[in-house]
Amino acid sequence: MNKLLNGIVTKINNNYGEITYKIKKQSFIIPFEVTKEMLKKVNGKDYICYSKDVSFQIEKKNDFRNRSTSVAINLNFCTDDFSVPIYVEREIDTDNFWKKIRTKFDDYFVRLPNREDQLNYLENNTDPIVKFQIEQQKMMFDATRGRIQNMYTDDDVLLREYLKYNGFQTRMEGYFISSIFINKDLASSYEIDATDIKLTVEMIVQLDSIDILFREKILGWILGIEDAYKSWISRKLKDPIQVESNSEEELIKNWKTKNKQGEKEVERAIERGIFRESKDGFDYINKTVPIEDLFEELDFSELSELLSQFEKIDKATIDNLDELIKSKKLLDNIRKIRNLAAHGKTFIPDLMDPDYNANFLLDFSKKSSSFKKWMLYSGFKNNFIKQLFSEEISERMVQVVYGNPYRRGWVELNYLYHRFIQKIDPQRFQRYAEEFDALFSKFSTRESLYGLEEISNIQRIEDINSPYNVIYNEALMAKSLGQHDF
Repeated sequence: MNKLLNGIVTKINNNYGEITYKIKKQSFIIPFEVTKEMLKKVNGKDYICYSKDVSFQIEKKNDFRNRSTSVAINLNFCTDDFSVPIYVEREIDTDNFWKKIRTKFDDYFVRLPNREDQLNYLENNTDPIVKFQIEQQKMMFDATRGRIQNMYTDDDVLLREYLKYNGFQTRMEGYFISSIFINKDLASSYEIDATDIKLTVEMIVQLDSIDILFREKILGWILGIEDAYKSWISRKLKDPIQVESNSEEELIKNWKTKNKQGEKEVERAIERGIFRESKDGFDYINKTVPIEDLFEELDFSELSELLSQFEKIDKATIDNLDELIKSKKLLDNIRKIRNLAAHGKTFIPDLMDPDYNANFLLDFSKKSSSFKKWMLYSGFKNNFIKQLFSEEISERMVQVVYGNPYRRGWVELNYLYHRFIQKIDPQRFQRYAEEFDALFSKFSTRESLYGLEEISNIQRIEDINSPYNVIYNEALMAKSLGQHDF
């Protein structure tokens, strides 16, 4: 069991807090979860009860929000006569989503029409499709209640329908983060006049369209990486020395025997071609399966293992192989952004959210060195220094990129294209380069991320870069490093 440490609670939130402690005169910050035992009911309200002084142990968590991190556990608060218990009321969001979204709109200065204008929009909508759907809803509403009644009497129903017919979906609540939009806290800190902040429901819906476009491009590029790697291995297995050594069959047999999943993938690959006239030219009696059919069964998450297996059976001197083996380290975070994009989740907010780094507190409360082992560490740090940031600030900026797996994955995707795909699949690289330029073009905001500049208002604060500039500039840095290493 880890040794007992002593610290001071320096921050408390609804569900977690932060402890500051020292080891050998160096200060650290570590998070802890608020437990039910810490809750006290006072006059019908929930309060968190704790003391300033606390003892605790440290538990390491692996793959916590895609990071390895540490949290404080087994907390013991000081209960002696000199310690005064501290009570902090919990302010939990209401379960009523529509009340919660009103609060969110208010905090980010979203201008909503008044009740009368919302009602007028629905009752007198001229769009025939919208008009038909509203009439159908009213008929169903009246039928279920057995009497005529205005379905918009309930303010929540009215807001729900107004937002729905303006294209606002509940998942879009995720776009409200303070690295994309100014909220009341930022407006107060930077003395920004609230009347000058313009944000509408239509702008949030437009941001969602940009996010969807971004996800589609990223998915296409990641599928391109997968295809480029598989095609490169397939071509190399067709080299005379590989054919003579029967390398393709050896690779397939190794894949089949590596684990149960590999065995099932080979079996499915065989089923893909057996009993088909178009595949009858292959010798299924003396060989296992065409390598291309096996590749069809493997997804992006297995590319790294595929490269390792190919390295074991390689019978030729292949210049590119050592370089591609190095690129295995980059594939994991690219896989994470692939999964995010493929499941239709909002991407830009997670890319821009510094809180997504599960190790954020520890990274910045101690001299963490894990990020210095990152393949792109030196290149990124030097790029920031060239932009006249100090060495210390440059390191912290690299930590921010490294700490968020989606942001790091975005950077590594662009680096990989310029460093490796350009060499093994020049035509695919050319398509990517053209699509990238179009995606960040300042001349076609409808089909590019530049529309973010018109929607996000965070750039009004001089100390904060706009999402467009952050995403674009970090990709350009990755491009520069990739080209240099290429």
